[in-house]
Amino acid sequence: MSGVVNMGGVAVLSTATLNAIQNRMLTGLAAEAIAGRVALSVLRPNPLKFIPYIGWAITIGTLLYVGYEAYNATQLNTAKMEADTYDAEDLAVFRGAFTQARATFLTTAQGLQAQRRNAKYILIPRQAMPTVAAVDTIGIGMFGNALIWSPAGAPARRRAAISSKGRAAPFGNFLGSWEEYPFAVTVSATAPGGQAYVDRVPLSENWIQGGFIRAAAMVQGFVNGDKVDCYIV
Repeated sequence: MSGVVNMGGVAVLSTATLNAIQNRMLTGLAAEAIAGRVALSVLRPNPLKFIPYIGWAITIGTLLYVGYEAYNATQLNTAKMEADTYDAEDLAVFRGAFTQARATFLTTAQGLQAQRRNAKYILIPRQAMPTVAAVDTIGIGMFGNALIWSPAGAPARRRAAISSKGRAAPFGNFLGSWEEYPFAVTVSATAPGGQAYVDRVPLSENWIQGGFIRAAAMVQGFVNGDKVDCYIV
């Protein structure tokens, strides 16, 4: 398919970067901090432990509370993802991830060609969003990887793309979302009629994709009307 990079299974993102992206989707405490808090609640001296039954009941209640807090703290921040919002720390993580993915991409034949053309591009790493990458690969096969950056029309294009779809059903154990290619912030340079390929993906992956697209735009200085290529890496 035109424009699809086959990296041969080469990792384009480090484990630390993938962990950083995952942590940006969580609310509350990181897993390590939660484990530390649970341990501290067990080891902290408690005079009530010397009172039979009552002390143990309170201790068990404390552990249940800490466990409940840990459960809440590790849940995905679905409100942020559904609203498609990104704070400054989110964007800093995605800028670093895009820069890392680009360093590997530029060692490939298509990456070197893009560099010689001084082209601007969006990268979709399979490691971070495998389902989105699969959907976008099909979209690239239908509409090509040459896009025009046009963020002003994104809300209307998004509504049009999913208008007949309804709410996305859960994707396995994850909340579902609709992914469209071309992306809502772009139009196809070769098929500008507004058509898009749409399929269901995990909401978390859709949010990650939005972060990579924003990072690509920030790092490369996209402006309205720019020609932008899309590569699955």
